[in-house]
Amino acid sequence: VKIIPPNYAEVYFYTLDNPAKFSMAVSQFLSKLKANQIGSIYFKQIDPTIMKAVQAAGVGVNQSDRPEYKAMARI
Repeated sequence: VKIIPPNYAEVYFYTLDNPAKFSMAVSQFLSKLKANQIGSIYFKQIDPTIMKAVQAAGVGVNQSDRPEYKAMARI
């Protein structure tokens, strides 16, 4: 996680977990970010497995509003 002031973060996910366990971990991670006042997360790469896990956590993934990132999600 790289914090982008004032309340954003750049995130990278790496996993060897099965998809169900990974989705649960992503959901918990996003909850912790939200509890720490992070409003949006940004992704430099679009990985379908990761995007699906973020969406399964109830967070929509969209095209980034910052040119240096490919996707973003408001949490």
